[in-house]
Amino acid sequence: MDVHPPHQPLHTWKDFWIHLGTITIGLLIALGLEATVEWAHRVHERHVLEEELYAETQRNETYCQETLAVLDDAIAVSRWDMLRAKAALPGQSSLNATVPAKPESKPRVVGHPDMAVWDNARQNGTVALLPETLAQMYTDNYRDAEDAVQGFWHDFFQRNDDIQAFRTALPNQQENKPTEFDKLSKDEIQAYLGVESHFLQTAQRARGRWVAYAANNSCMLTKPSTFDELGQCTSDRQKSMQK
Repeated sequence: MDVHPPHQPLHTWKDFWIHLGTITIGLLIALGLEATVEWAHRVHERHVLEEELYAETQRNETYCQETLAVLDDAIAVSRWDMLRAKAALPGQSSLNATVPAKPESKPRVVGHPDMAVWDNARQNGTVALLPETLAQMYTDNYRDAEDAVQGFWHDFFQRNDDIQAFRTALPNQQENKPTEFDKLSKDEIQAYLGVESHFLQTAQRARGRWVAYAANNSCMLTKPSTFDELGQCTSDRQKSMQK
């Protein structure tokens, strides 16, 4: 900002104070306008970030539903296989009558939840633009996402590989066909049950993590204003998703 000297000589103190007051008021107005522009810019940035995070949360709803469907299919087939294995043990032939048909499952493609907007906001510091409560809600939600991803892509698939390798090593079996337990010995069936039980427990734990994340993620879309409101919504959603 340029401050120009008076066009006329200052002959009295009155003239001096008028000129000084004019300069001061001009400076205050300029600073006020600059602060207003900066404030408006930050408000705009905050609104853009909120919209982008909301859109990312919406996209992650699809990941949640698809992943839960994969886990539900795996759990159903695992329980079915365990029931068939137990029915094949000596003295348990009567269980055959209670073994249902193999649960149907569909080929599904799942991926990681989208975290690009959140990661970018953390890296460039724009998370600080969000209201404190909302920032903490998103922090908790994305932490749940990372925990769910760990349980699914590491623990679940590791155990899935273990059970597939065990099945492949079983004698007298046809490739890509359900395990024929009547061709296995008692010890082989019991060993199978041990590995399958471990897989089932891992799948159930992974599902629990995804239920927690999916419920919280879904409730974030209701735009809760308090932690109590979010907590109640999440609790209700989790109950409806339990099996």
